[in-house]
Amino acid sequence: MFAPDGSSMVLDVSSRYAPLHQYYDFDLPTVLGNAPFIDGTVIPITDDVRPLNFCHWLLDWIARLGFLGSRAHRQSTYVVTTPLIAAFQRDSLRMCGFDESRVIALEEFQAVRARELLVPGDLPDVPHPIHKAAPWTLSYLRSTIGLSSMREAGGGRRRGEKIYVSRADGGHRKVVNDVEFAAALARRGYRTITLSDLSLAEQVTAFAYASHIVSMHGAGLANLAFATPGTKAIEIFPESFGTPAFWVVAAGTEYLYATDIADRVMPGAAAPFADVAIDVARFLDACGELL
Repeated sequence: MFAPDGSSMVLDVSSRYAPLHQYYDFDLPTVLGNAPFIDGTVIPITDDVRPLNFCHWLLDWIARLGFLGSRAHRQSTYVVTTPLIAAFQRDSLRMCGFDESRVIALEEFQAVRARELLVPGDLPDVPHPIHKAAPWTLSYLRSTIGLSSMREAGGGRRRGEKIYVSRADGGHRKVVNDVEFAAALARRGYRTITLSDLSLAEQVTAFAYASHIVSMHGAGLANLAFATPGTKAIEIFPESFGTPAFWVVAAGTEYLYATDIADRVMPGAAAPFADVAIDVARFLDACGELL
């Protein structure tokens, strides 16, 4: 972020990499000189997490709009973010009050100038997940994206459904015996879903109406922010990797959360992206009371 003089950097609200800007292959005066002027209020929501990731977009970036309140609907208020390349970006911004006419999607080495700039103070720090599950962020997401999703996709949906979120459509972190695992869960009343087949509203509604959720770790579990108190969720990790991210979300949302560690990790991939083979009998025995 640069002050009006075009040369002074405001470090406490800039990227951690901002002091290194002179080492990047671009001409700063030209970029700033070509920056369009917005006669209104601009709010940047992006941080240093790249490339686009569903979880960080939903739980970190979009949550930063919560402080705006009704101001989000003013025609003079704009959001600055990365290029809109996914439907969930457009849908979530729309549900939060921003149509595309008030979204400024900047490519690398582009800039924008504004009459007023409101900058979240946490941009230099990645607060994932959702500011440590702060109640105001959960309330904001549930009252905007959550309610909008249920209005759009909740009609006729059955509450109390058990769902297994399959990653068979993913490029990594798959369950290699997914068919066997899904069949075993189906005998316990679970319906298998793949999130790439669903719109944002359909994803949110599926999680909001579910009573039980089983899934391999993945960005789609950001939808757990919309789970209702009492929901039981089991997150599966490869033995080689783990994160407390969704346990933190569970603490704020008051659903019952547990993890299962798959010890049969397939060789070849980096630890966070490893595929696994699940010992189905062991899983059912270990997690039986939660299923």
